[in-house]
Amino acid sequence: MVDAYLNVRGYVGVVPMLIDTGSDYTVLNPRQADELMGTAYAELAAPGASAITASGIGGESRNLIESVEFGLLDEDGVPFRTTVPILIAQPASGPPGRDPRWFIPSLLGRDLLELFDFWISRRQNEAWLQLPD
Repeated sequence: MVDAYLNVRGYVGVVPMLIDTGSDYTVLNPRQADELMGTAYAELAAPGASAITASGIGGESRNLIESVEFGLLDEDGVPFRTTVPILIAQPASGPPGRDPRWFIPSLLGRDLLELFDFWISRRQNEAWLQLPD
């Protein structure tokens, strides 16, 4: 897991994200979107909102496409920030917590991972992201 800094329409927070090399997209899960944005999360789904349907291990879901400021801190605390589109998963209708998608972690997908060199050490149980020279 990595802690990512997100700024979604002025709503700012740190979100833990699972590095998922099998995911084409970076996805903010519904629970974390709701925690970050509160009632503004529901406003993202207004008619005409840009969205796609995606499927994966958590099933199929409608995902809003939103441009966000995304950031990570390096080991010295120096920030890396970029503005990118990510997906914000929409849960099925019903109260929060009923839909299993509320419990799937947010994902750091290949769309952002491709900006970095990426190493995994199984012996040390660590992963590194490094900006290319």
